[in-house]
Amino acid sequence: MYRLTLPVITIAGSQDIDNLPLFVKYRLDSLRIENEKAAIDLKYKLKMNWFADAGFLTSTPWNFYQHFGYSAGVNLSIPVYDGHQKTREKQKLSLEEDTRSGYKNNFKNQYNQQIQQLYGELKSLQIMTTQLEKQLSTSEQLVNTLRGQLETGIIQMTEYINAIKNLRYINKNLSDNNIRIQQVINELNYFLAQ
Repeated sequence: MYRLTLPVITIAGSQDIDNLPLFVKYRLDSLRIENEKAAIDLKYKLKMNWFADAGFLTSTPWNFYQHFGYSAGVNLSIPVYDGHQKTREKQKLSLEEDTRSGYKNNFKNQYNQQIQQLYGELKSLQIMTTQLEKQLSTSEQLVNTLRGQLETGIIQMTEYINAIKNLRYINKNLSDNNIRIQQVINELNYFLAQ
């Protein structure tokens, strides 16, 4: 029988939600909405384009100067009335931003609840570990005492076997508890920002 040492897994990271990879989508959505608002504003600004063109078209090279042409022009676009489409599009984007903000706040609340729940579970598991270690120590002393009494004939074999079963049961519970502590620390490390 070998007694294995527990692996050393520590809680790494902070509870800063803004650095989480899971939280990036909310920042990207916010940037997308802001870009769409800026695009709407650009769409309804005064636009002026100018152009120029020159060239020649001929099938005979000796009189190309007679077939030379050029043109120039200016195009002016002034938005006059759009049927309130600009305000509707901005209202739609504002509603989308409110929805995104609501989802973001809900995510933050769920994240904080989950982290607090894991910390609470970790604390209760550590308390239970201390209690199980005390029980294990007491049970080991009882088994040693009963072994001496069994050799002298003071107790029956069934009492000694029951004490050994109890010792094994406490040892198993302690191992299960230590495994769960490592799992909770691992879950915390997954959720905390690095």
